[in-house]
Amino acid sequence: MKKRIIAFAIAVFVCFSMNFSASAASSYIFDDGNHLSYDEIAELNSMAARIENLYGYCVMFCIAEDADGATYSYSEELYSLESDSENGILVTDNLGANEYAIYLAGAAEYVITEQMEN
Repeated sequence: MKKRIIAFAIAVFVCFSMNFSASAASSYIFDDGNHLSYDEIAELNSMAARIENLYGYCVMFCIAEDADGATYSYSEELYSLESDSENGILVTDNLGANEYAIYLAGAAEYVITEQMEN
């Protein structure tokens, strides 16, 4: 019973934290293959919502079973469907192709590039 109460409290916290975020993203973590537990997803969603509220950048992560060999295009489309934030990042781990992609939107492209060059 105690675990259910804790799980419910986490779910309520996640729902409220996402409702007040700058983005209309309903979730920041996408895991179609269920590689992460409910608690891990809830914790990561909460962290992503706090990052967006503090810094104005939407941060998303996707574990894709198969993106049909087009991981970057998959990331770009997912970001445009799930977030209305102008500035953000979506990291996609495509397990089927054993590759990853980092999609950067808006000012995130310049921030990440400048930090990597320094």
